[in-house]
Amino acid sequence: MAEATKTTRTVTEETYTLTLSADEFRYLKGLVGGEHEGSGGGANGRIYEAMTRELCTNEVAPEPANGVQVGDRVRILEAPGAERFHGRVGTVLSVLGSHPTDLCTCSVTVEGCGTLIWATKVGPTTYTVDGATYHLSAEYRDTYGDVWYFTGERNSAGVPLVSCRGSENDYVDWPLTRLHSHYDTLTRV
Repeated sequence: MAEATKTTRTVTEETYTLTLSADEFRYLKGLVGGEHEGSGGGANGRIYEAMTRELCTNEVAPEPANGVQVGDRVRILEAPGAERFHGRVGTVLSVLGSHPTDLCTCSVTVEGCGTLIWATKVGPTTYTVDGATYHLSAEYRDTYGDVWYFTGERNSAGVPLVSCRGSENDYVDWPLTRLHSHYDTLTRV
C-alpha cells in the first residue's frame, strides 16, 4: 500500500547578511536611496531606513544632550491639550524638570502667535548630517527646484522626516539623511 506524507513548514522570517566594503556600501546606498520608497512592495524604504539607522553614528552628528534652559529656542514635540502646536518653535520661559535626552516639562511661548503652552517634550531646532546643519523650522530647495519641509516627526533612529511640497505619495516622510545623500545641494528657502 502506497503512502504519502506532506509536511508543511512555516517560515516566519528569513534573514540575510551581506558583507560589503565601504565603497560597495556607499554605492548600494546610493542606488537604494535613489529609488521610490515604495519600490519592491515597500522593501526599498525599509532597506534604506535600516542602512541609515544601523550606521547613523557614522552619518549623523546628533544634537548634544544638554538640559533645556530658560531662554532656549526649542521645537515643541508634545504638548497635551495643545496638539496643534506640535512641531512649532518657541522660547522656553520656565523649566520644571530635565531629562538626559533634552526632553523636559516646561512652559513655552510659541513663535508667531505668542501663545503660552506647557510642553512635556521639546527638542532642538537644528539637526546636523555630514557637517551640514539644517534648521527644522525652515524649508529647503533641492537641485531640481522642489521644496522640502520638515514634518515634525522622526523615524525609529531619531532622524527628522521631510516631505516635498506638492507631492502626495512619492516624496513623503523621507529621513533627512536620505534627502541629504540623494541631493548634493539643499538651499534654505
